[in-house]
Amino acid sequence: VPVSVYSIELLSCGAGRARLRVHCGPGTYIRRIAHDLGGMLGCGAHLSELRRTRSGSFDAAHARTIEQLGELAADGRLAEALLPAAELLPAFPAERVDTPTALQIRQGRDFRVSPFRVRSGSKYLRAVDEGGELVAIAEMVIPNLYHPMLVL
Repeated sequence: VPVSVYSIELLSCGAGRARLRVHCGPGTYIRRIAHDLGGMLGCGAHLSELRRTRSGSFDAAHARTIEQLGELAADGRLAEALLPAAELLPAFPAERVDTPTALQIRQGRDFRVSPFRVRSGSKYLRAVDEGGELVAIAEMVIPNLYHPMLVL
């Protein structure tokens, strides 16, 4: 499967170890990159540590440790660590729906969206109610008509 590697940066090297920063697309096996680099250098290589700092729109700067989550839970503030469901899947356009439409969606019924709104051409969209809560992830049946695939 073709993968995209945008950059490989050597952060440090010495004592038989190298630290790299890799910016890559989905499906890239970093262990394979280490193996291939070791083969090219004629010495072999493997990973001793792997840290993902970003995945899609999720960034390590927003991550919490287990200890931090425990403290938040003990204080009754665990919700502070959660992202609102309506913010997930940012590649899917969001369509705000009124209360009657949200009720229909929750019953699994197809729903129409405005033909005048410009969308990214995505086959899927996020249906969001008037309060900003995610109602469903929906799939286009025909232009401007969507079927709820995952209803919350």
